[in-house]
Amino acid sequence: MGLPNTSPNEENVSAPTAGKPILAKMGAWPIYRISAAILVLAIVILVYVLKVPSLALFLAPIVLGSLLVAMSADRLTNAVDRWEATFESRGDRAATKEGKFARYFSRPLWARSRAMWRKTENVANPHFRAGLRLAAVTYYFGLMIAILAMVAYVAVAVIIFLAFILLALWLLGKYLGRDDDDEVRTVAYQPSPPAVKATRPIGATSRKVQGVLGERVDHYDKNGQKIAESHQRQGVFGNYVETLDKSGNKIGESRERDGVFEEYVEHTDEHSEKIGETRQREGVFGPYAEHTDEHGQKIGESRERHGVFGDYTQHEREKNKENG
Repeated sequence: MGLPNTSPNEENVSAPTAGKPILAKMGAWPIYRISAAILVLAIVILVYVLKVPSLALFLAPIVLGSLLVAMSADRLTNAVDRWEATFESRGDRAATKEGKFARYFSRPLWARSRAMWRKTENVANPHFRAGLRLAAVTYYFGLMIAILAMVAYVAVAVIIFLAFILLALWLLGKYLGRDDDDEVRTVAYQPSPPAVKATRPIGATSRKVQGVLGERVDHYDKNGQKIAESHQRQGVFGNYVETLDKSGNKIGESRERDGVFEEYVEHTDEHSEKIGETRQREGVFGPYAEHTDEHGQKIGESRERHGVFGDYTQHEREKNKENG
């Protein structure tokens, strides 16, 4: 009988490999999966320590891609790979559309997303390739959405700014467009307030005068007796005309309004109750003002006149309103 062969080579081959199960488990977690898991853990710790929300948002695509690599699930990997067909169909659809949104957003979004899949085709490991694609396309989608939101914000800001400019120009034009005649007309075309109706018969006149405290409009009856005066005032909601009786008591106000079809002047009494309106009209012998009461019934007219002592406004009441 010969002695058994105890050469070192044969002993190594036949010896039990106690470390095989451990190596097999390690083989199930190759270096790229371990690295991805470590990267996710490092990012979570970093965000937790720094407590910066914007940093977490910025690193979120890397975390998503790394998680996909660490899991290495065939179902998830295949789902990400199939996105290429979606990008292609959406890109073909955007190519048929016209308009700035399709030209500057939809087409670049789907075209560059599809290009990312093509440029990563040479990556050998499918799970690593899917994680890389997921991180890249998430960054790109976030960038495009951020640009779209910024453009929309700027557009809204520009629209609001232009609206304010147009409003300012309109108000400036309304203010500068009122010459002296317009100011006199605004005051003079006021119908007789209730408090002076009895002492202001047909043929009453109004005349612009220069007082100590500024310009005003004095109102006279047909005998030339002053019965009231009107002053321009600056209110919270714009300019208006305040009318006082000869004792200085407030008896009414007048404000310009923008109607549906035309501008008009609204008149109120001392209690802010509406008593009538005045509108500009074009007559055969020139422009005039038409006065109506609170019910819309015509009560008189006013016309500009040229007198020996200067221009004035003459008021004429309707015949049936003479005794009203």
